[in-house]
Amino acid sequence: MRIAVLLLLLCGLCSCSFDQRPAQIRCEPITHFSCRTDCTQADETFAFATECENGEIRISVLQPEDLQGVCFISDSQNSIAVDANGLTDVFALASFTEHSPIRLLMQGIRAFLYTGTETLTACADGTFSAQKQVDGQIASAVFSENGQLLRLHFPNSETEFTFVDF
Repeated sequence: MRIAVLLLLLCGLCSCSFDQRPAQIRCEPITHFSCRTDCTQADETFAFATECENGEIRISVLQPEDLQGVCFISDSQNSIAVDANGLTDVFALASFTEHSPIRLLMQGIRAFLYTGTETLTACADGTFSAQKQVDGQIASAVFSENGQLLRLHFPNSETEFTFVDF
């Protein structure tokens, strides 16, 4: 009888070790930061200086060099102010194509950082990921263990953003 109980206990413990469901946690992402953002979109590469503070997102173009000095500022979901060397104008978000790196970056940051606590899934490399619908597209985000946004990926647009130099 004791052997049967031991075998049942052993089988029960073994079945627990084969549970491969990834761990999920709740996370409050860091919403105040300044970093370099590298972007790859199909065969193109871009670089931006990205700042987020109090719900305002500021993206300054670093690369391509002929667009340096152009800055995109958004503090609402529906418009983006464009500052080109002191000349400023405000454009509706719809003015940017749905695959525009600026639009994707603005909407991705807003969706993953400013919509409340995220449910994140633990990854094997020690990071955490989340996936959601952003501006009509599937997007995924990768966060560090302390809530820093590390990557944004939009597969339908073949666009990947990497946040570096925190």
